[in-house]
Amino acid sequence: MITMSVSRRIYQACQLDMLAGEYGLTWVRSTKRGNVFSGTEAAWRRLADDVDYRSDSCWSDGRLFKSDGIHARIDRAVAKLV
Repeated sequence: MITMSVSRRIYQACQLDMLAGEYGLTWVRSTKRGNVFSGTEAAWRRLADDVDYRSDSCWSDGRLFKSDGIHARIDRAVAKLV
């Protein structure tokens, strides 16, 4: 299981308050740096792919950017697990 925080922009744009379970993520706690979720690598990749998709489409309303993608953070977290 990977536990990471997500920015407020991602939290709001992907509606993680209601849809975290759909991605396969479980809310852990809220911190000053963002909301913390736990999930498998596949669940995090699903969220990261959705963020990338939304940043390239009209769904983001200018709120998400490619730099918001969390693929690199997922890669670092997986490397720590191995």
